[in-house]
Amino acid sequence: MQVKDMDEGVRSTVGTRLLQLTLKELFSWRFMQTDPNWCEILSVYRDAMRCKDFYQQHMNDALRLQCVVYTQLLSNSHGCC
Repeated sequence: MQVKDMDEGVRSTVGTRLLQLTLKELFSWRFMQTDPNWCEILSVYRDAMRCKDFYQQHMNDALRLQCVVYTQLLSNSHGCC
């Protein structure tokens, strides 16, 4: 069974956990598994193209940009998307 076929609660939980993992990889570890084949994450062989290391300054700039965008979205929000 695929996640898309599961009930909304399961889909929301999976989506939330994937988002949490992505943000943790980017902003805590500054290292992300980028291979689209998730089975490869468990393999012993790690190709340099399958992971990406992010520099601290780059991540700080990205986080500041996201904060500015989020703040603007909140201040300009009129109850619709």
